[in-house]
Amino acid sequence: MIRPDLRTRQELPSRVVLVGFMGCGKSTCGPLIADILGYDFVDLDREVESLTGRTIAEIFCSEGESAFRVLEEQVARDISRRSRVVVAAGGGWTTGRSSDVALSAAVHVWLVARPDTLLARTARQPESRPLLDPENPLGSIARLLGERESSYARAEVRIGTDERTPEEVAQEVVRQLRQGDWSQPSTAG
Repeated sequence: MIRPDLRTRQELPSRVVLVGFMGCGKSTCGPLIADILGYDFVDLDREVESLTGRTIAEIFCSEGESAFRVLEEQVARDISRRSRVVVAAGGGWTTGRSSDVALSAAVHVWLVARPDTLLARTARQPESRPLLDPENPLGSIARLLGERESSYARAEVRIGTDERTPEEVAQEVVRQLRQGDWSQPSTAG
């Protein structure tokens, strides 16, 4: 990703993009982070649903993943014009073209969780997880994580979410952002 050199600045980034696998805590922790920073919060998936009047699962079922990614890119481009915003990106957003184009002038925070934690969290709403095989969700998680891990790893900040409350995760993200040194991904957590 092409980003301005935000790493040497002491002020907070204007845009923070939370990346990571479904169930890692982006949509839960994002509003908490935004509240602490006094920023707006935007969930890319919810914005796509608002734009289309359909759920992500419905879009995947009727038009497929590629059509969803086009909509996601459109929404991300609109959001990229905003400042003082925390964005929860969809789990596969980092693998698409939109992640290199839209919201590139942001600090990206990878919320990391173990596959068993992700399974427990995503099991709460299986109908909203169209990429997980209902017969083998853990296998789906492992496969998709393997495909996406290198794109998540490009984030400037990395925060573990296992065995942490959303409030603890939010506090750690803000601490890392305020620390202002994003030259190497953080392995905190």
